[in-house]
Amino acid sequence: MERISALPYAGGNYLVPPKDGILVYNRELAYAGLNIYIDNHAPKAYLMDMEGKVLHHWEADLQELWPDGIPDGGVLWRRVRLFDNGDLLAIFDEGSHWLVKLDKDSNILWTYKERSCHHDLDVDENGNIYVLTMEAIAEHKKLDLSPGPILVDFITILNPQGEEIENISLLECFLNSNYDSVMINARLDCRDEGDIFHTNTLELLDGRIVDKAPMFTKGHILISMRNQDAIAIVDPEERKVTWMMWGMWKIQHEPTVLDNGNLLLFDNGGISENIKRWSKVIEFNPLTQEVVWAYRGDLDNNFYSQACGTNQRLANGNTLITDSKRGRAFEVTPENKIVWEFITPNQIIYWGKECSATLFDLIRIEPSRLSFLSRPEKD
Repeated sequence: MERISALPYAGGNYLVPPKDGILVYNRELAYAGLNIYIDNHAPKAYLMDMEGKVLHHWEADLQELWPDGIPDGGVLWRRVRLFDNGDLLAIFDEGSHWLVKLDKDSNILWTYKERSCHHDLDVDENGNIYVLTMEAIAEHKKLDLSPGPILVDFITILNPQGEEIENISLLECFLNSNYDSVMINARLDCRDEGDIFHTNTLELLDGRIVDKAPMFTKGHILISMRNQDAIAIVDPEERKVTWMMWGMWKIQHEPTVLDNGNLLLFDNGGISENIKRWSKVIEFNPLTQEVVWAYRGDLDNNFYSQACGTNQRLANGNTLITDSKRGRAFEVTPENKIVWEFITPNQIIYWGKECSATLFDLIRIEPSRLSFLSRPEKD
């Protein structure tokens, strides 16, 4: 169980670049806001302005969380969620798999340790928290798990106080659906021994595009399964998969619904030692599979992240992209012009070399929604 649930995010891929911080900022074309980011330098989250000034940060007291000793290899935050009042949800996804909630001053409000949390979470309109969890199982009445065991992902629902409400098995959601055949050979085809899902994204659907794409029903959940090279929609009440799509990407991350009825997705491009691959971010119609926009890696921009990676469509039509393994985030216009670029200043030592920290996520936030920030007094 320990071996197949290990998620290798602590390493570094690229040596420290000559410059870090803000490399590009076109004030006329970039979408102004604040940026919250996390990397694998330490379990910290930073809130910075467009020029790179850190306005606030969060850092859990590890001695309080682990009074008997911090786990070997350290601990990292893989995903965070910022509330308007400054509270922060953070998933520990290295060294442990816990969920923690902090206040704006980094005081620990509660922890959830009952299940192994990983990768992603979302919060509904009532404040309930949906988080990905995992469990190793050695046998299943419908599947031959030899040589077993397998790692099964769940959607676990917590109330705002971190107390468990419900636990939904993604394996059962598939077996209860018309997509049950996907699971039959999943164990044989899996690229990571036993890890048949490696679910890396969870997004609650609000129903805003249901008139354009009926399967995107309010209350259903969009997920991304890296080891299936697939995305799917889960009905949590019926506990079944209602839609699934694959074939246009490899080891993808961060599918997200756009207001125009399309999806935005980070296509890592696969992992290969012998063939040069590129990553890309694509906007596509989930009904026709037409790609209507893309930012693609090539020899000029060298855009490739073999793991992780995020994308966010901004209100002005620009797209914010996190090139995780290079420790880089950048904003591009619809014409693919880079108008803002950031390299994390944090570094790690990996195999005796100084490397850029892996930038797990960087999210652009509207400053007006954050009530906890002090604001200058008006004359």
